[in-house]
Amino acid sequence: MAQATPTLLSSVVKDFDGLTGKQLILWERPRATAAVVAALVTVVLIFGVMQYTILTFLCRLAQLAIVAYGGLVYLQKSAMPRKAITDQAKALVDRMVPYLIRLADFAALVVSWEDPTLSRNVLIATLVGGVLGNMFSDLTVLAIVGATVFAGPVGYLRNKDQIDPMLKQFAGKLSQALAAPAEGQEPHSVKRD
Repeated sequence: MAQATPTLLSSVVKDFDGLTGKQLILWERPRATAAVVAALVTVVLIFGVMQYTILTFLCRLAQLAIVAYGGLVYLQKSAMPRKAITDQAKALVDRMVPYLIRLADFAALVVSWEDPTLSRNVLIATLVGGVLGNMFSDLTVLAIVGATVFAGPVGYLRNKDQIDPMLKQFAGKLSQALAAPAEGQEPHSVKRD
């Protein structure tokens, strides 16, 4: 049986094999990170700038697939047979299963409070996320978080020598400000009746 020619999708999917969060964020696997960043930018453009709804977007994707594939068949250009499409979809799902299992395990760890520190931190993060979600649109939060996650660590590592002294200076000033009472006020004390 002849081996199928690898497609762009299958080669990008292979870039995600064994990928860690650190590798993704620090651009150690540029194609995988670029694919994630491109997906985030695409979501912001489609749902934020173009203001598509999910239903409209899914309909446009279906229309594009039907017309493009039908055009290839009509022009008698090489188009993937139906079995090849379903085989590729199955391969993609099979590759996703370990990640979905890890996600489910992480969710179970959080909600079961087996690690109280982790559960508390996730709870706090969801509270902060809920407040930010009320203040800003989801796409604004997504854009800010995406830019911070994918640009922040790399920028820090490339400029660590300049950033570390500034952070140390800021931490010292913050400690002084928190330790000293405001001018004209006495330190807070608890009154007992």
